[in-house]
Amino acid sequence: MTARARRGLLAALAVGLAAWPWVAPRYFVFLASLIFVNVVVALGLNLLSGYTNQLSFGHAGFLAIGAYTAALVAIHAPRVPVVVTLLAAGVVTALVGLAFGVPCLRLGGLYLTMATLAFGFVIVEAILSLDAGRSEPSATPGATT
Repeated sequence: MTARARRGLLAALAVGLAAWPWVAPRYFVFLASLIFVNVVVALGLNLLSGYTNQLSFGHAGFLAIGAYTAALVAIHAPRVPVVVTLLAAGVVTALVGLAFGVPCLRLGGLYLTMATLAFGFVIVEAILSLDAGRSEPSATPGATT
């Protein structure tokens, strides 16, 4: 295959991916978004576990922080574009990750595993307690109001 054919194939693939949300049924677009999010989480976990040989149970907590931030922005500012909502979720998650990561820099092995496990539990409980104190409908499915 020539370089020109590869570029053409890559351009066709890019056009197909860009047109996917408008061509495919909404349910398939929803499934594709879930797959994309889980691929990103799996790649992050692979980087940590595969290349550094460290265990982390905090990925679910970071995913929850990003999802909760995106949900709050979407609920309280519905006119904000999706790209800005995702950027805000990423920034908040990065700031929490920085605040959590700096104290954990010297941890390794079992201690890092225990710290990330505790972080995951703390985040879940914090989100549930934040939702429990709200008088409006919950942003977290299954949380009591």
